[in-house]
Amino acid sequence: MKTTTSSFATIVIAGAPTISTQPQSLTLNSGTSTSISVSAAGSGLMYQWYYNGTIINGATKNTLSFPNIQSSNAGTYYVVISNAYGSVTSANATLQIITPPLITSQPQSQSIGQGSTTTLSVISTGSSSNYQWYLNGTPIAGATSSSYIISTVSSTTIGSYTVKITNSAGSVTSSAAIVTLNSTHLGNLSLLGNIGSNNTMFTAGFVVLGSGSETVLVRAIGPGLIPYVSSGTSVLQNPQLVITNSTGLQLAKNTSWGGNASLISAFNSTGAFALNTSSNDAAILIQLQPGSYTAQVTGINGSTGSVLIEVYETSSP
Repeated sequence: MKTTTSSFATIVIAGAPTISTQPQSLTLNSGTSTSISVSAAGSGLMYQWYYNGTIINGATKNTLSFPNIQSSNAGTYYVVISNAYGSVTSANATLQIITPPLITSQPQSQSIGQGSTTTLSVISTGSSSNYQWYLNGTPIAGATSSSYIISTVSSTTIGSYTVKITNSAGSVTSSAAIVTLNSTHLGNLSLLGNIGSNNTMFTAGFVVLGSGSETVLVRAIGPGLIPYVSSGTSVLQNPQLVITNSTGLQLAKNTSWGGNASLISAFNSTGAFALNTSSNDAAILIQLQPGSYTAQVTGINGSTGSVLIEVYETSSP
């Protein structure tokens, strides 16, 4: 019996594509280059990439490249791989893009009264930003949010404020916000009253604000009113002036100012009208800490008549 051996034949078993390496999610700074790729097995493979569910025209390779990635590229990507025997869809790969900070609203310059509170703020875009505020170029400890509160405006807190905003993609520094002390203020309070038989005390309350002491001039004018009132008006001939604090503690008392040189200087600096050096008007120059105070006027020996209480701030803020 005669036998014959044939040549070898290769049998290829074809099937649908299978993915061996899925595309990976990435977090990148804008402006960098990157790519997303997939590895698959099978014959006659064809690729089609999708962005947020929409076909990307021309994206028909196993690698999707981004030469200059921007925030508009952020989103979800996947690829469908197909051949004559079927298709397979990859897992989603998410691109997160970190954009450098961009200031959309700058901190604003302000003119603030002594002892007041104010807030500086900045608005910016960008991912995962960090903030640092500066006063005259020096970092402010703990000032690391988009807003900075100046709790008590004073000579030590005025100046040029900036904020630096930073993330892994870059940084930006704001324009300077200049904080100044507002020199506009109320320098004097005057109250005209009358002490009679049924009203033996005339009072005026006032408040000292800020973080430091203030020298205040307080006057109780009786005889000094005579040139300014109509004929026949009764004035308090000998007023007694007492200054008390919020607890009622007496801090100072005067019954006749006596032409004191320091008081005359205070009259001149505050614009208070002059008094006869021998008059019985009362005046007190006193240094007070922040708080509430009362000026109390009575008539010596039960005297009655009109009296003017004046409170002057002796220095501008």
